[in-house]
This record gives sequence, structure tokens and C-alpha cells, in this order.
Amino acid sequence: MFRFNSSARMLFLAGLFLSMPWLSHSQETGTIRGMVVDSESGEPLPGAVVFVEGSELGVTVDIDGRYALRVPPGVHTLRAELIGHTARTVTGVRVESGMAVTMDFALEQQPITLGITVEVTAEAMESAEAGLLRIQQRSDKITDGISAELMSKTSSSDAGEALKRVTGVTMVGKHAYVRGLGGRYGTALLNGAKVPSPEPNRVIVPMDVFPASLLDHVQIAKNFTPDLPGDFAGGCVLIVGKEYPEHLTFSVSSSSGMNTATTAKDMYSYKGGDHDFLGIDDGTRAMPGLIKERLLKLNDQRITREGVVVIKAQQYRSQEKNKAEAFRRLQELIAGIAVPRRKRRPTRPTRGSKEKRLDGKVKRGRVKAMRGRVDD
Repeated sequence: MFRFNSSARMLFLAGLFLSMPWLSHSQETGTIRGMVVDSESGEPLPGAVVFVEGSELGVTVDIDGRYALRVPPGVHTLRAELIGHTARTVTGVRVESGMAVTMDFALEQQPITLGITVEVTAEAMESAEAGLLRIQQRSDKITDGISAELMSKTSSSDAGEALKRVTGVTMVGKHAYVRGLGGRYGTALLNGAKVPSPEPNRVIVPMDVFPASLLDHVQIAKNFTPDLPGDFAGGCVLIVGKEYPEHLTFSVSSSSGMNTATTAKDMYSYKGGDHDFLGIDDGTRAMPGLIKERLLKLNDQRITREGVVVIKAQQYRSQEKNKAEAFRRLQELIAGIAVPRRKRRPTRPTRGSKEKRLDGKVKRGRVKAMRGRVDD
């Protein structure tokens, strides 16, 4: 038992002794960190090299334009270089042990002369996910969105299905609610122009009217800027369509689906018409002639001479409630004439009524006979 404790103690002391040079080395160094960006655009310059002149200490800038370089304490001269940019040197960078110093570089662009002239003209692909992310980084608005590339990957058929995958957006039916606010609190712009709602009782635009195949990207602006209308509180849907194609394009798509509760199951139905598979009624569901004839006999102002029933329901502010009220009145109208009325039969007068009628005539004749000439 005593030998085991002594061995463990010796191993611990040996490990501590070996780690002391490394600890002392880490405490004897400092850190220089910062960013390397373009002086004109302010964009990060990944791939740039930052090193200490007169030594082998150096580091490569990461994709975000940041770097971190561990150097011994003292005064150093830093230099940042990148192909196509002018190198910059900073002297007198003092680093203390265990401390971090921030040093940023802004490099100016410098064209490289190769003896030949090459002109490359290209446009940024905003429909790609990387292009949309770059737009969001440069934007002065708080935005989130989805690109055409992601729409095609998720098989979104319209803008409504695409917005289901955007942070902060909830689809209630075919309308987009941003940050929980919908209805009159949202608006939509198509290529910078405000889109009016096709529904008279709603301000918000239904998103299912925009096919995904015609969209370049869709963004959600969640704060106010001078280039946006000021009539929204939840968010503004920025819809950008694709550019006019330079060549003829043709695409065909198909989809199918099934419902386990109804597909290949027995259910109540009726025969229907011969053109139902085309979505066209062949007259099977037309109003029966007897009902139409009875409607025309009502002489009701709601029924035209052609047999068209016109019912106006405007007592509610909601269009859905007015439709339900009009449908209820139509049901009551048809139900009232569906039951045939009993034919009225003429009744024969009774003997007592005849005698009473004759007695009345006799008395009336006597009264008239008693009338004489009035003398002056």
C-alpha cells in the first residue's frame, strides 16, 4: 500500500515538472489580433498573410477576415500582404506578456499588370444562397429570406410554401404573419412596387399567387428604412422576380399525393356528371326545372326573368360571414318552394248561409220600398 502511494506521487511530480516549461512559455507570449479588410468596400480579405518582419512568425487570415498571432513580448513590426492589394506595414507594435493587442489592416487595391487586357463582365447571382447572404450582410435593414436555390431544393411551389422556412414568419393559410403580426400589420413589395391585395377586406397579400419558378429570392424586412413604405408594423415581404430570360425556356413539372384516410377507401358519393374528370359540369348539378318554375312564380325581386337568384348579404364586415349568410338565405328560399303547396279547392256555400243571404236581400228591399219622395 505504501509503495503504491509513493509511485503515484512520483508520477505526479514528474508530470508537473515536465509541464512547467510549457506553462512558462505560454505566459511569456502575447497575442496580436485583428481584421484585414478592403479599404474601399470594407469587405474582409480572406487569404491575406500577416507576419512579423525579421522572424518566421506569421498567420493566414480566415474567411471572416480575422487573424490571431502569438508573439514574444517586445516591440514588433507587422506586415499584411495579399495579391492584388498594396502591402501595409505597421511599426512599433508593443506586446506585453499575457496581453492581447488589436491591430487592423485596410489594404488598398492594386491592379496587377500582366501585359494583356482581360475584361470580365459578370453579375452577382442573387438567386444562389451565397448571393442572398452577401445581400443581407450589406443591407442596412434587418432582413431574412430564402433564395431560388433553396426553393428548388425544398420543392416549394409558391412563395407561401417558401416563407414557411424563413425565421420569424408564420403562414396562416395563404397569408404571411411576421413576428406574430398579420392582417393590416404587413405589406408586400414586388420588385420595389407595392402589391395591392386582391381581397377587398384584407390588406395583406396572399402569398400563393406568386409561383416559385418566377422568383429570384424573397426577403423579410423587419425594420423601417426610407426606401420602404411606413404602413407596416410586423414586417415587409420583399419579393424579387427573376430577370427576363435571354433564351427560350421550357419546363414541365408534376406532383402526386395521397391521403391514407380516403385513398382506396369506400365512402359516400354520387354518380355526378360525365365530364367531372375535366372539372366541368355537364348540367347534372343544374337546378331542376320544377324548382326553377316555382321560383319564377314567386314574383320575388331576388329572382330575375332568366331564373337567376341574386341574394345580397352586407350586414357583416367580414366577407366570409356575408357568404355564409347569403348561402343560408338561399337554402331557406329553395327549401320553402321544394315542398309542393296543397291545391286550393273551391268550397260550396251551406244552406244556412244561403238563407241568411236571401233574408238580407228581402230586408234591404223593404227598406228601399219605404223610401218616398222628399217634398220641398
